[in-house]
Amino acid sequence: MAKSILVSVDSESGTEDLGRSIAQSLNTGIVIALIGTLGAGKTKLVQAIGSCWDVDQREIVSPTFMLCTNHHGQREFHHIDVYRLVDDDHWLELEFDELIDDGKMVFIEWADKFEHLLPNDLLKITIDVLSEHGRRFTIEGTGSKSETIVGTIVTNLTEMQPAGVSVA
Repeated sequence: MAKSILVSVDSESGTEDLGRSIAQSLNTGIVIALIGTLGAGKTKLVQAIGSCWDVDQREIVSPTFMLCTNHHGQREFHHIDVYRLVDDDHWLELEFDELIDDGKMVFIEWADKFEHLLPNDLLKITIDVLSEHGRRFTIEGTGSKSETIVGTIVTNLTEMQPAGVSVA
């Protein structure tokens, strides 16, 4: 049974607080599958996490047309956007599986399109739009490593007690 939490935020600063909590929870390579509609805040969350690792938020943009960007700060990570990929062959051609196996954090926007090609143990974050700035994040650990991360995120949010963020 996967471990999951619901986190609701009412502002962009709430998303940044959640990103800080996630960044503090990630200390080893794992795939972070980001799922949500256009404009839901997938890239905004990656920006919030990256800024905690000393990566300039302006450098973290949706890699829709580049498909993959690499970022170097306190932690190195890959940011992949598979929105434009058509099929499994395209995924395999681009050798994304090699990036997933290199031990770094890998954020994948639109990951639900290729969920069957992703590792069994990953951090799955589904973002639902509630209002202009309000979002609900369902954060799910699908294996032992990611379930531990979910527990750490809960602990971090409990200790931070950020305004406008609620955890269920």
